[in-house]
Amino acid sequence: MRIANYLRPDCVALRQRADSLQGAVQQLVALLDGAKVLTDTAVFAADVRARLELGGVCVGNGLAIPHAKSTAVEKLQLSALTLDPPLPCDTPDGQPLEMLFLIAAPAEANDLHVQMLAGLATLLLDEEVCRQMLDAPTPTAFCSLITRHEEPAPRPVEESPVAETPPPPAQY
Repeated sequence: MRIANYLRPDCVALRQRADSLQGAVQQLVALLDGAKVLTDTAVFAADVRARLELGGVCVGNGLAIPHAKSTAVEKLQLSALTLDPPLPCDTPDGQPLEMLFLIAAPAEANDLHVQMLAGLATLLLDEEVCRQMLDAPTPTAFCSLITRHEEPAPRPVEESPVAETPPPPAQY
């Protein structure tokens, strides 16, 4: 699953302030509201808050991935937020939050949000990519970093096989 297919620049806000995890999540919900993928913003926000209560959205290394499946979501969409200053929060490693991704998935999406969680987890394991996203000058640059990171590496140029010369015929 390609993250870049579900994250648009208008769903990214950089270097924002938040006074709590809930406040940061509310900013993420507002970004999705502008993307016209929510049928009811209040219902979706309530679903995200209910999921936050279960815990496990702060993954460490300054990252959080809140998510919810909701009847108020028409199609899978992401929003992203970077924080400046970082937000002190109850994280597994004690590092304050610097970047959040919100996954909004339709209620009937089965394991679609799980696939997205796995894709984000893989992407965010690369600390250099995370640092570049935090330093991105614009939402478009932020999204472009993800696209470039997800592009398959170019195939190595195959060397043409060396034509083997058959040995000369044996002379008797």
